[in-house]
Amino acid sequence: MSKKNIEKRKVEIFNKHYTTLSTKTDIMFAKLLCFEWIVGIFFAVFITPKTWNGDQSSIHLHVYAAIGIGALAALYPMYLTRVHPGNLKNRYFITISQITFSILYTHLTGGRIETHFHIFGSLAFLSFYRDWKTIALATLITTFDHLFRGFYWPQSVYGVLSASTYRALEHSGWVLFEVFFLLTSVRVSLAELWSLADHQSNLELTLSNVEKIVNERTSELQASKELILEQQLALVSTAKMSSLGEMAGGIAHEINTPLAIIQMRAEQLEECAKERDLTKDQALESLRVIQLTVTRISKIISGLRSFARDGKRDNMHKASLVKIIEETFSFCKERFSNYGVQLELKIEPNIPALFEVECRSTEISQVVLNLLNNSFDAIIGLKDKWVRVELLDDGKDILVNVIDSGSGIPKDLQSKIMLPFFTTKEVGKGTGLGLSLSQGIIEAHKGKLFLDNSCANTKFSLVFPKLQEEPSLERKAG
Repeated sequence: MSKKNIEKRKVEIFNKHYTTLSTKTDIMFAKLLCFEWIVGIFFAVFITPKTWNGDQSSIHLHVYAAIGIGALAALYPMYLTRVHPGNLKNRYFITISQITFSILYTHLTGGRIETHFHIFGSLAFLSFYRDWKTIALATLITTFDHLFRGFYWPQSVYGVLSASTYRALEHSGWVLFEVFFLLTSVRVSLAELWSLADHQSNLELTLSNVEKIVNERTSELQASKELILEQQLALVSTAKMSSLGEMAGGIAHEINTPLAIIQMRAEQLEECAKERDLTKDQALESLRVIQLTVTRISKIISGLRSFARDGKRDNMHKASLVKIIEETFSFCKERFSNYGVQLELKIEPNIPALFEVECRSTEISQVVLNLLNNSFDAIIGLKDKWVRVELLDDGKDILVNVIDSGSGIPKDLQSKIMLPFFTTKEVGKGTGLGLSLSQGIIEAHKGKLFLDNSCANTKFSLVFPKLQEEPSLERKAG
């Protein structure tokens, strides 16, 4: 916002406050004029002498005129304040009407000195407009009235039959004395009103700048979050490829064994066919073995493809947790077997094989595989080598426990194992990303991954809900 715009906004705020103030003052005077009209009628009936010529009991014509003048003085300004509240011309008509009532009161009371104080009160009320012109107009009307009536009808204004011009000047002097203080008050009030407008316009500028900065920082933060997400996904892919690299030898052996079986059976069929010594039963048996072996290879490849697939754009879907774990077992079982590590899946009796949970199956497979690889690396040098995966159902959540034959993680390392890039493996063997990324994946499923110290062996527990209640859990990838 430029300096010119700030000044423009300052004037707008001042005018808004000033209009509001004028409207409230208009409404106040509308009520006051109505009240003064009633009081004027009261004065005309009960206080004004019935005649200024003696003790006769006839009502003089000027009393009726005074009541009519009071009506004219009150009704039109009241109409203006109702139709056009806050309008600039209202205050000038109200000024004339208010001073008219002061003139009327002094006339109806026979020029009593007490009634002259009504003029001072009227000036004080008129100063609520914070407009020196209304005070000046009221002062001019009052001075002219005192001079004119003081010369032609002194009994109406002073209550005497004759009066000096100096008396009118004396009354005007006291009016000017009050006007000096009122104008000072008006000047101070307007200065305060301008100061308020200045503060508000500068505050709006500050808030506008703050909002702009907040929006910029929010955009930067959003960009940073997206960058972090991309980097996190890249780290997930790196950790996944690292796991595949570690299993490459076992997978190759897992596939080579059934391929050798297929080759052997095919050669037997070829030899028998050449010698025409092939019976139907022998052919069917060989074909059955080949079919089972191909199915085995297919499962290994299916599990491998499922694990290696980029699942970052996957939404939550229902999948069999038992099937996910079995597929994960299919391409790491041979590696475990080659090193004498017993791998076991223990399923709670009340969990059916086709039991489904809402998850991202690729990510769950990665978490399970990472825990299996960690267990493998930790117990490979032990005499007793086994890894057991337990699947439990507590009603609301599913628990997956990965337990190995190790004696647990040292206490001084337990608080660090979930930190990114922390690893106890040899240099070049571990990335230090596995547990950290696995924890992030499970937390994205509204679950938990933690080390269970209540077990005598090394035990990691995986807890996540069967259903994901919030659709916002679906990860957004840029």
